Amino acid sequence: MLEDEYQLDYFLENGFERKTCSKCGSAYWTRDPDRITCGDAPCDPYSFIGSPVFAKQYDLPQMREKFLSFFEERNHIRVNRYPVIARWRDDIYLTIASIADFQPFVTSGMVPPPANPLTISQPCIRLPDLDSVGRSGRHLTNFEMMAHHAFNNTKKEIYWKNETVEYCDALLNDLGADPNAVTYKEEPWAGGGNAGPCVEVLVSGLEVATLVFMDLQQKKGRGYYDQGRPICEDGQLHRGYGLRS
Repeated sequence: MLEDEYQLDYFLENGFERKTCSKCGSAYWTRDPDRITCGDAPCDPYSFIGSPVFAKQYDLPQMREKFLSFFEERNHIRVNRYPVIARWRDDIYLTIASIADFQPFVTSGMVPPPANPLTISQPCIRLPDLDSVGRSGRHLTNFEMMAHHAFNNTKKEIYWKNETVEYCDALLNDLGADPNAVTYKEEPWAGGGNAGPCVEVLVSGLEVATLVFMDLQQKKGRGYYDQGRPICEDGQLHRGYGLRS
């Protein structure tokens, strides 16, 4: 069952409770015993405007460095950003997420990753969102996706779900977010030929991260199959942590 994908020891051992949103019906995890909504807009309003969710104000370069240094201190190798023109791919023209840097060759196991685990802040361009820019309050055509990736294989697991959520929780606590204001919403994810469960990380109506656990791979013209190489991909918006000016 898909529910079993989210029964993480980290949630169970750190005061989280699994609930169902009273508005959209989605399952989510929270430390707040009184919360009844998932934290995502429009179930929750954008309350971060004029009321920052972090204890300290950061400009764009400071936040980028904070993120990359956080993961470097936890044994991730910082790698340089890739071009925004995805010339190594034949299915997309633009780099739309940090995981796009590594699909399909690294995620399929054809070539090794440049480092493992790694951290990156990848400039991204998304033109499909163009009609929503300026209307939804949450769509942009370009942003940086701050990410950390771990590429597991059948011989070695770098880390997986529990460690990923623990890293995210530690980062948000380090930034000064209220632990009771953070929710982890359960969602399936698919993109670029891979799929798997994910959790959207939400604070004050804002999606600050998406933690993706890719353990399925798509065959051309067919469905998804278990690839035997779970890949932890924290990247933003729908693939990780978003850095926006």
